[in-house]
Amino acid sequence: ALRRERFGAETYLSYEIFDFRINKAMTQVKFRYFLAENDRGDALIRQRAVTFERAGGGWKISEFDNFDFD
Repeated sequence: ALRRERFGAETYLSYEIFDFRINKAMTQVKFRYFLAENDRGDALIRQRAVTFERAGGGWKISEFDNFDFD
């Protein structure tokens, strides 16, 4: 879990990774996580997915709401 807190503005973000997938070609890795966000008393909890894709000699990152491979 990655957590960033800022008490002065009463803002925090919390990420909990709970699932991941790698496609057969090993060119995409997807992590599914919960994002909990509290901004001045308004709490939002969302499920999100992030994708790492092979790009040249490294990886690029994209963020989506779904958890399916293209």
